[in-house]
Amino acid sequence: MADEEQAPVADEAAAAEAPAAEEAPAAPPGEAEGAPADAAANATPATPGGPQIVPPVTAAQRAAQDPLNTEFLYYSSVLRILGPTLTKEDDRNYIIPWIRKLFRPEYHSSKLREKRNRYLAYLSTSLLLDQAIGVFRGFPPDGALPDCEALVPPTVQAAEWEVDKMWQDTLQGLPGDFRMLECCVHAEEAECKADHRLDKV
Repeated sequence: MADEEQAPVADEAAAAEAPAAEEAPAAPPGEAEGAPADAAANATPATPGGPQIVPPVTAAQRAAQDPLNTEFLYYSSVLRILGPTLTKEDDRNYIIPWIRKLFRPEYHSSKLREKRNRYLAYLSTSLLLDQAIGVFRGFPPDGALPDCEALVPPTVQAAEWEVDKMWQDTLQGLPGDFRMLECCVHAEEAECKADHRLDKV
């Protein structure tokens, strides 16, 4: 009988302790494990219209916005495409050392970047003509490159399309009774003829 009377008393004590355990607030995960709470997690978000935190501009972002650096990237892409398309092997033997020299570290300095870009523009024009012209007809000097203003402009032969006479031959081969279409641009015929006189063809 004594054992039966003590059992309900033990059950009542356990039931009284259970709500107390349930009502106790749970500790944060960081504090439960003994780790400090993360300050960024507890930070309140910025209110709309309030001051915004602007991240600082990195060196890579400043370099990407630099006009000289943008030109350098453009000419690098042009040379990468046009360089392998040179027809003559002799021209390649001259052009490759020039590219290596202009891409050396000293030409990335602030004092030489503009000169480097001018030479790259000159070199890109040379590659567009599919030949080494001017100063690029020889190997680059071992020392500093001369200023672009000191370079003598080369005499370049006219391209085929510049000396093509097909249009002139077409006009001369027209029959005598050929009549031009009426002009839809000028209001007066005299204005149209005046503009035609400006045509050198």
